[in-house]
Amino acid sequence: MESALRKAAGITSRPCLPTLTSALSIPGISKAGYHIGALSARVFRIWHEPGADPLFAQMGFAPTAYGEGLPQATRCLTQVDRANCAIHRPHSRSTPHSQSTLPLSGWWTQTSWTRDGVPPPSAHATSRVSYGVVDPRWRQIPQLLRTSYGRRRLERSALARSKRVLWPLAALYRRTLIRRAKVVVVVGSFGKTTTTRVVAKALGLPGERHSGWNSGVFVATQLLRVPPWSRYAVLEVAIRGPGQMKPYAEFIQPDIVVVTGIGSEHGTSLRTLENTREEKANMVRALPPSGLAVLNGDDSNVLWMRGCTMARVVTYGFGEHNDVRADEPELALPEGMRFDVAIDGTRYEASTRLIGRHMAYPVLVAASVARELGIDAPTALSRVAALPQAPERLEIVRTEIGAFLLVDTQKSQLETIESALQTLTEVSGRRKIVVLGEVEEPPGSQGPIYRELGERLAHIAFHVVFVGGRRQLSPLRSGAVKAGLPRGSLQAAGRSARRAAELVGEILQPGDVVLIKGRSNQKLVRVALALQNHNIGCDASYCDQKPGCRSCDRLLAPGQT
Repeated sequence: MESALRKAAGITSRPCLPTLTSALSIPGISKAGYHIGALSARVFRIWHEPGADPLFAQMGFAPTAYGEGLPQATRCLTQVDRANCAIHRPHSRSTPHSQSTLPLSGWWTQTSWTRDGVPPPSAHATSRVSYGVVDPRWRQIPQLLRTSYGRRRLERSALARSKRVLWPLAALYRRTLIRRAKVVVVVGSFGKTTTTRVVAKALGLPGERHSGWNSGVFVATQLLRVPPWSRYAVLEVAIRGPGQMKPYAEFIQPDIVVVTGIGSEHGTSLRTLENTREEKANMVRALPPSGLAVLNGDDSNVLWMRGCTMARVVTYGFGEHNDVRADEPELALPEGMRFDVAIDGTRYEASTRLIGRHMAYPVLVAASVARELGIDAPTALSRVAALPQAPERLEIVRTEIGAFLLVDTQKSQLETIESALQTLTEVSGRRKIVVLGEVEEPPGSQGPIYRELGERLAHIAFHVVFVGGRRQLSPLRSGAVKAGLPRGSLQAAGRSARRAAELVGEILQPGDVVLIKGRSNQKLVRVALALQNHNIGCDASYCDQKPGCRSCDRLLAPGQT
């Protein structure tokens, strides 16, 4: 069976360890198609501190030096794209933000990474280990069902393997039962999930239920969840590489398209902002002449899309040239912010529990879309005011001692870091502390980027705790000290969220404001939870689990609830 699968998939090289395959993995080879199970077992080598990353242990991984023996596993570390039979390389330790796609025939058999380009410092951490990835076969399903994480993985795995069924079904559903519904699609490099929630709330839909799953088969499931009697639907659509947006657009047939912004999020796959805007613009091009494009008028790359459609265009933002404008907001903790919205020469007062100047954009989008669909501005804005904060998106948390946490740990591209720091400067607080993780997909050399970040932090923060590698720490500290931050006011927590919480807890006082910002897979929300007196048991350096730590069985220490 293994030989047949390898030949059909075009795999010519043999892995360093025997490949364990599922007979039901590759579409077209098995009649059953997408059953539970990964494409195949892949063994790869990484530099890793044994026992320091409980993520592997919690899913049943057993580290073995140089691949001796067969580790027990219930979790795949590679993501298989069934559409083009490619495997996405896992995040490397040397460049955690990088991701590339390799054809199956070119999948490497032996790969090594180091932490920040050098081996780990401690003698205990210098051993080289490898982890085997084994198909979750039927006998392993009971083990997965014991945890919420395992159950979610089974559910997502089943959905992913149902693409051949769900996509045609959703397409038929769109063209029949919900053909009369006005479908609003939100695209962009950042701000999509928050904008989707706010627009849905303004239209009277349950925006707080939006999950944020926005690509692949989950686009189809979003459509299938739209009730046949619904007048509106709001979808969030994301891409992972070139050539993906056009099929989404043809499949969804949008009536209104919202573009939030173009940024560096797709730097590794699309390379340039011009390529990114060209790819995102395919959704705008799919609009019929009777449709509407709602574009961020403060972003030149988004405004460029005005020429990509025959549909009407409405721009929003803070600039005077925009059709829907906002005044500078007034921020207050923990209430949120207030500002005025100008539409067709009429001003309306808007308020939201969201905080930050950039969080005014989703409110402007909601007002624009609501007006197009016949909902008056006061009604739409009053609905938006009742929308709760989005978890981990500049979420305001008050600690027991009276300090405030701004938890912004979903993304960490440069644009989002700048927005978070700008928000920190605008809120009032006794002292301002920053817990900063690594930059996600840095556009260019990391040295200058972190050096500029250090200079920026020196003018904002009383104290900084950095969670990341030495390679990033050195230029960050150099820039901060050069800009006037005392050397002792920038502390390094390594890659430990627990250590970062300890460092902040030692200096935290009532009235302080702490910004916690990091990459999504660093899970720095654990810093916020620890500062809220939760006994955190997990201290994994990186973790790609979704939806996040709050629903993870391994978050709290044993015996904690």
